Amino acid sequence: MEHDLLRTSLIGTQKPIVKITVLAQPDDISLVPALLSLFETHLKSSQRFIFDLKQINMLTPSLVVALLEITAKCRRKGGQACIVNLSFDLQKQFESFNTLTFLFSCSDEEEAIEELTWDELETIVGKTPPAANLTPGKKQSIKIPSRVDALYRVCDFSTGIARDMGFSDNEISRLKIAVYEACLNVIEHAYHSDPDKIVEVQVDRFNDKIVITVIDHGEGFEEQDRNQFDIEEAASLRRTGGMGLHIINRSMDLVQYKRDAIRGNYLTMTKYLGGMENQG
Repeated sequence: MEHDLLRTSLIGTQKPIVKITVLAQPDDISLVPALLSLFETHLKSSQRFIFDLKQINMLTPSLVVALLEITAKCRRKGGQACIVNLSFDLQKQFESFNTLTFLFSCSDEEEAIEELTWDELETIVGKTPPAANLTPGKKQSIKIPSRVDALYRVCDFSTGIARDMGFSDNEISRLKIAVYEACLNVIEHAYHSDPDKIVEVQVDRFNDKIVITVIDHGEGFEEQDRNQFDIEEAASLRRTGGMGLHIINRSMDLVQYKRDAIRGNYLTMTKYLGGMENQG
């Protein structure tokens, strides 16, 4: 099986070994969810895996932890997972992996409570409500500090609702990319990485769509026609400006932006269940 993130093949016929080749680089936020999903699918029929890392040139804490999780699950079922084609640099990155780059750690309980309650929702403070309890048309929101290490919170919050609504894994991956890029743009460009600022994400759940609004009170931007962005030219010139919005436009069905110096800047992103082609 082939797609742009992973390639799967079977080795042998009796008790086949599943070989998964990683094609994308680990900084693609869709890679780890796709890898775990693919692994779980094949774990039903095989407990022996080979993971080929020949085509990647870096590691991230989330990928390392995903591979550890996969190995542990294989062993609990009497199987094994093996990594092949590790370059010298990747070998050193594995050896120097520090668990505290992934685990969330605070000096004491008081600090932990303060950090964890950044996730203040309209309904439950510090705790994401179960997605199944969200009723159609009811708005839920989450607030995070303007820090890159807090982005996973809004991504998990948004994708949890989308998954409960019945969006496919592919649609959820695209939605996650859009939410990540939108919030990252706020942190880097609207707030200039000021950790004292707040990013708010509102999620509206409807029967046929999910509407996600990212709100900030920083510097706005001039919206351009989505067709004006030339990705080949940007890549050739190594220009990153506008890339995030291009990714968002490609990932979502509808994208709208409104600047307001008083009420804040609103980036509203809509994704329909089954895609735009199934609407109307």
